[in-house]
Amino acid sequence: MQRKLVLLLVILFSVLAVASVDIASQYINGLYEGRFEEIYQMQDETMKKAQPVTVLKNLKTQLDVQLGKPIATLDIQQVQQGEYMVYVLATEFKVGIFDFIVTLNTEGKVAGFFVRPSSYKKAETQPVEVPEERPLPDYANPANYTEQNITVGKEPYYLPARLMVPNGLESYPLVIILQGSGTHDIDGTLGPNKPYRDLAAGLASRGIATLRYPKKYYVYPQQAAEIGINADAEYIEDALTIIAQMKGIPQFSSIYLAGHSMGGMVAPWIAQEAGVDGMILLAGSPVKFAQISLDQNLDLVGDQLSEEQKAQVKDFFTKMLNQEIPPETDLGQGITAGYYYSFDGYFCMPVLEETEMPVLVVNAELDFQTPKKYFDIFVEKLGDRPNITLKLLPGLNHIFNETDGTIKSVEEYDRPGYVAVELIDLLESWIKEAEQR
Repeated sequence: MQRKLVLLLVILFSVLAVASVDIASQYINGLYEGRFEEIYQMQDETMKKAQPVTVLKNLKTQLDVQLGKPIATLDIQQVQQGEYMVYVLATEFKVGIFDFIVTLNTEGKVAGFFVRPSSYKKAETQPVEVPEERPLPDYANPANYTEQNITVGKEPYYLPARLMVPNGLESYPLVIILQGSGTHDIDGTLGPNKPYRDLAAGLASRGIATLRYPKKYYVYPQQAAEIGINADAEYIEDALTIIAQMKGIPQFSSIYLAGHSMGGMVAPWIAQEAGVDGMILLAGSPVKFAQISLDQNLDLVGDQLSEEQKAQVKDFFTKMLNQEIPPETDLGQGITAGYYYSFDGYFCMPVLEETEMPVLVVNAELDFQTPKKYFDIFVEKLGDRPNITLKLLPGLNHIFNETDGTIKSVEEYDRPGYVAVELIDLLESWIKEAEQR
């Protein structure tokens, strides 16, 4: 009888565990399928306040833009934490593997949800053909430079970096590449594309040294909470340290900081603080983080929202812009309102409106993430500054690949391409002109 009771308890526990996994999966699937009212009701009261329908819609937009569509669930782990059950679903996307983490309370209600880069390694059950490294663009000539693997940053989170230095020159300018939003490898790989590698190799082929490195979150995904989720941890601390380290290398005649996307938003503050010789903003933004989220909601999914929902979205992000939402408010993916606010302290426009440093602002005409209207703001606010050069490159997307502009999601980056030679030409000429000042 006792054995039967134990067996029944085991079976009961197994059934409950399966049911809980189903709830976690239903929540994730509902988010991706746009069943916002349904998954809102799956949340406990605290989550309902933190993630109302408007926030869930914004979360869906962010996931679509940053990760694209999920391909497969590779692994499911469950961990008991007090009265809560935590499910970690390692999910494969074209841009990499990410964990969906769903926390359930004893009533089976969702008490927490966020997304992080996964440490799960996809096992190969049979031999597969390893694809060849994507060839360099035609404008890159490896005979003109030497590529070195170096270590930068400081303990306990040292970072791997790649330094490309021109051959046959005693001194040369250095461009440090600051990555955009998200967690990417050292080349900024998106699908088949490697924009930071293309940029680095193109400049190094023309006598300009380049340095590129990943964020701490890519190298140390398990320590993200310990590292901290804010602008300082993501950008500022490492960039200032690395610039100081590069200043100690006598071969660099000058140092330029090139920030892409979100990296371009914080690059002006970093450049001014570090005292570099010039700054380059690639697909940067003249508006704050919350304004970008508001614009992406209205521009990319606005036609799916009612007028009432649009008003709710506007109200929420207006409060975010005014820092009226409590900093601890969970916005999904492990991001809080405080994460947004941490970038406000490094907003680029006050620096750009005052700096005497040479500045190059480059945006792409068909960029759906930082649209042309942002470039127009740069022109309006900075067009009369003699030290600032403003360029809009036609026919290019957010990673400066050629595009027809018909796809307005990260699916755009599934198409193989290269950073356009027009950008390499522009950077080369601007840097060489700045060297003469």
